[in-house]
Amino acid sequence: MISKKIKVISYFIIISLCCLFLINIINFKVLAADKKELEFFLLGGQDEINAQKEIVKMFEEDNPDIKIRTTWVPPDNYYDKLKVRIASGNSPDLMRIVIEQYQDLADKGTFLDLKPYIEQDRKNNEDFSKQYEDYFNILIDALKYKDGIFGLPSDWNNAVIFYNKDLFDTAGIDYPKSDWTYKEFLDVAKKLTKDLNNDGRTDQYGYLVTGDWFDCIAPWIFTFDGNILNKDWTKSTINSANSTQAISFINDLVNKYQVSPPPAG
Repeated sequence: MISKKIKVISYFIIISLCCLFLINIINFKVLAADKKELEFFLLGGQDEINAQKEIVKMFEEDNPDIKIRTTWVPPDNYYDKLKVRIASGNSPDLMRIVIEQYQDLADKGTFLDLKPYIEQDRKNNEDFSKQYEDYFNILIDALKYKDGIFGLPSDWNNAVIFYNKDLFDTAGIDYPKSDWTYKEFLDVAKKLTKDLNNDGRTDQYGYLVTGDWFDCIAPWIFTFDGNILNKDWTKSTINSANSTQAISFINDLVNKYQVSPPPAG
């Protein structure tokens, strides 16, 4: 039997392509010394767009000789439009993409390899060096591809478990520790699942299986040391023993242990 630690603080789901790990990419055209206006393809909702535009404004204030022209494309057709622009030889200079698209777009030969510039700036630019050292290693490792680095991380998602302290206090259960195992998790979920009015129906569940890929299925796969793809992203590993054990465990939370209601929809 496997005893796996539940990553309560964070699941970095980058390597297995399961999160909106967003990358800032630079196109070859940026190298043009006389280019004073750059186009930046924006990806995200309105709040994210506003934040990106604010960053652009700050950059332009520090670099008044460079103009960043932002282009927002609705997320539903963002990658279709981006790939058409790339194929036509008129790709944007800067773009924001998710990790799932990274290797495929890098293979098209459009992106500038930042590795030599990163190495140079780490030696000569103290501010950049501090910024680079502040990145989690797993974020940078996810961007290393064919001996190059074609983007830098801008933001990423974490998957965490929230718990209701009041319910724990009422049941006299200690709060979870950072190294709790899935067996300990299940024991707590069972204790918190209750028929409060003795009518034969569960009124309070110890856990909620959402059925969502990002906040439910993928984190449990990683908790069981499974994965979705192999290291070079060329083969699915979803049928591996650990991955299937995780998926079975999710199913059991609903149907066997009944500590969660069925996912909606």
